[in-house]
Amino acid sequence: MRGWMVGLIVGVVLSSVSVSWAIRLPAPPTITEWNPSAIAQINSYLRQVWELTNGRLTHEVTTTNPNGSRVGTQGDLVFYNNSGSYKLCVNISSTTSASPTGTTWRCSANAFTAP
Repeated sequence: MRGWMVGLIVGVVLSSVSVSWAIRLPAPPTITEWNPSAIAQINSYLRQVWELTNGRLTHEVTTTNPNGSRVGTQGDLVFYNNSGSYKLCVNISSTTSASPTGTTWRCSANAFTAP
């Protein structure tokens, strides 16, 4: 009985953490000098981690098709509201060190209904 209970508790903990694995955070900032800019970068990163772990992460909703018009980093997510039918769009731009952002987005074929 004890083994079953421990297995249940471990399973619940692992399944509750796995939701956050789907969200991608940027790499932590590299700090080479301690100045107000470095503190601002650390605060921004810690805010993103806090929002993710506390379930406060929200995605933007746009009413214009993001493909070709919205700049983003590869892997960014946005909801596209096409007259009441919502589609999840992902930025698939190839990123290089010279061009870390792009405007190529692919949206889901199936639409979500409005909440």
